Amino acid sequence: MASDYIRANGFENGPRDEGLPHELILSIQRVLDLRPGPDSDPLDSFSDNFNPVGMLNEFFPDEASLGQLEAVQSRLAQNERDLQLEIDSLQDELGTEQDPNRMHLIQEMISDLLGQMSRIREKATESEAVVRNITKEIQVLDLAKRNLILSMTTLKRLQMLVNAFGQLEDQVKEAKYQEIAQTLAAVKQISTSFRPYTSVQRISQLWRRLQEVQSELRTKIDADWDKFYAQDPSKPVKATTMAAACQVVDVLGQDIRIQFIDRYVALELKEYRRIFKATDEAGQLDNISTRFAWFRRLIQTHETETGRVFPAEWHVGWHLTAKFIEVTR
Repeated sequence: MASDYIRANGFENGPRDEGLPHELILSIQRVLDLRPGPDSDPLDSFSDNFNPVGMLNEFFPDEASLGQLEAVQSRLAQNERDLQLEIDSLQDELGTEQDPNRMHLIQEMISDLLGQMSRIREKATESEAVVRNITKEIQVLDLAKRNLILSMTTLKRLQMLVNAFGQLEDQVKEAKYQEIAQTLAAVKQISTSFRPYTSVQRISQLWRRLQEVQSELRTKIDADWDKFYAQDPSKPVKATTMAAACQVVDVLGQDIRIQFIDRYVALELKEYRRIFKATDEAGQLDNISTRFAWFRRLIQTHETETGRVFPAEWHVGWHLTAKFIEVTR
């Protein structure tokens, strides 16, 4: 057997030379990714415990296998040549990878790539600036458009206000209360949009004139009411005229309406104050029934005659009653 041959030649205890360091063997195995397997070559496994006797026994397990010595030698020689070719190929590949010219070319390509990225960044910045300028111009144009539309709308409303105001002045002269109520409501509604522009001379003049016209209207309505209330045959005023005048009072505002109602209530109770003075006999406490009888007649007259000109939502009868109770108390 091969083991006998080994013992005969003094190789039983392994080679005389020291084996490779254990750390080096592990490093080579990690690099070459050597993993022993069932079909692996025993020489592919590096170890500091390399046993040539055991390996020879694997190649020549019996005396008959010694006849294959030349074949084993040939196979080992072929393995050696293959390994040398692989080593040479790896050396050539490593030399190619570490070629200075190629590394220089790669560095130039990287530099070109960085330059292109820088130029793209500059172009993007320029594009952003252009877009910002375009957007800024669009914003200016949009603002100009809005201002133009606002100016046109304001001028159109001003024209409507002037025309309506002219109609209102003509109607006031003729005391056409039915038409005045509608026109005055339109004028007041349009004029509210010009309140921020009262510093403009033309607007200020229209605003002052509107206040004057409303004051004239109030004076005219008071005068017509006095005529209607007095029932002067020489200057008759129709109930329909005063009913329309009440609509104008509504347009003039709530304060004017309250003043108008208070004025009417004062006129209605004027006679009551004169008759039932606290210092007179009629004003004594035992004449309380007389007071209420007088007030019932007043309410009846109010509901059938003068009170019919007032809108129902004014509740003039309620105001009369409340004032009567206040005076009587």
